[in-house]
Amino acid sequence: MESDLKSTTERVKESITLIKKLKELGLDEREPGYNTIRDHMNEWIKNGTAFKDLVEFTWLDRDAEVTLPTEASKAATIILKIRK
Repeated sequence: MESDLKSTTERVKESITLIKKLKELGLDEREPGYNTIRDHMNEWIKNGTAFKDLVEFTWLDRDAEVTLPTEASKAATIILKIRK
């Protein structure tokens, strides 16, 4: 059902919130992982294409678990995890 999908407006709002949080952590365009996440967010905003994967933040020795869902009932998330 289409009403169960996130609208473009919802995807934009969630993306802005997550980008602000990354910047609060000191991550920005200089970090390749940040740019990878932004690219996936832009695709998600434009086409509603769901994305779920790990994105490397090498210098932090962390991976970001990124989830950009299509369902309106699920929030977009980025969780930084220590590499094992």
